[in-house]
Amino acid sequence: MRSSVLLAVSGALMAVAVPVLEERKVVWKTAVAIKWVTHTVTAKAKSTTTTSESTTSSEATTTSAEPTTSAPPAPAETIPSVPVIPEQPAAPPFIPEAPPLREFIPEPVVQAPPQQAPAPVQQAPASDDYASTMLYHHNVHRSNHSSPDLVWSSALASYAAQAASKCVFEHDLSPGGGGYGQNLAMWGGSQGSSFGVNRAGAQAASNMWYNGELNKFPSSDYGKGNPGGNFAEWGHFSQLVWAGTQQVGCVSHVCRAGTLSSMESIYTVCNYSPAGNMGGQYGNNVRAPQRMASVVAS
Repeated sequence: MRSSVLLAVSGALMAVAVPVLEERKVVWKTAVAIKWVTHTVTAKAKSTTTTSESTTSSEATTTSAEPTTSAPPAPAETIPSVPVIPEQPAAPPFIPEAPPLREFIPEPVVQAPPQQAPAPVQQAPASDDYASTMLYHHNVHRSNHSSPDLVWSSALASYAAQAASKCVFEHDLSPGGGGYGQNLAMWGGSQGSSFGVNRAGAQAASNMWYNGELNKFPSSDYGKGNPGGNFAEWGHFSQLVWAGTQQVGCVSHVCRAGTLSSMESIYTVCNYSPAGNMGGQYGNNVRAPQRMASVVAS
C-alpha cells in the first residue's frame, strides 16, 4: 500500500519538474440548435411550417505555460454550456376550413306547351246536297291559303244557271248585270248524266281548278301584287282561294251531245262575289299554301 503511494507521489513530482513548453490549445465548441415550429392556420390557405435554426460556437484558448517549480494550478473545470431551447408556443387549435358557401340556383322547369286541339276537319257533305258539296270543295282549299270560308249565294247560283243553260263554253257575265268573277269547267264521257252533277261539280272545284293549277302558280310570286307566268294556267285557282271573295253560287248543267262535245256533257259554272283576280291585289289575296293535306274529289 505504501509503495503504491510513493510511486504516485514520485510520478506527480516528475510531472511538476518537467517544464511544459508545448502550447496547447483547447477548443470547446458547442452547438445550440434552436428550432422554432409554428403552425399558421388561416381560412382558405394551407398550414405552413417555419423552421429557424441557429448555431453558436464558443472557443477557449490557453497561452503557453511558464516553467515553474510549483505545482500548476488545477485546471479550471469547464462546464459546457447547455443549449436553452425556449418553450415552443402551443399551436392554435386546428379549425377545419369551412366549405365555401354555394348559392342554390333552382333549375328552370320547362313545361311542355299545351297541345292545341287539332283543327276541325271539314266533313264532306251528303252526295245529294249540291250547295254543301260545292262549298266544301271550295272552303277546304281556301283554308290551306288562310282565306275565310265562302257562303252560298242563291242569286249567284241563279246567274250561273242562266249562263250554263246556253251550253256554250265561254264566260257569260250578263245575267244580273255582271260585276262578279266566274270559273267554268266541263266534263264529258260515255256515262253522260249518270255521272252525277254533284260529282261533276266536286271534281271541277277540287281536281281541275285547285289541284290542277296550284303548282302552276309561281311559288316565288306569293305576296307580290302582280304574279308572273301565264294567267290562263292558274287563274281559276287564284279566284277559288281569293281572300277578298265572300260568296259563291254554282250550277252543274247537263248538256246534250253535240253542244259542248260529241257526247253528253256536264257543264259547271261558279260565280264569285266580290270578284277576284284584281290587278295589283294578288299579294294580299293569294297567300302561300300551309301544306295541309290535299283533298281530291272521287
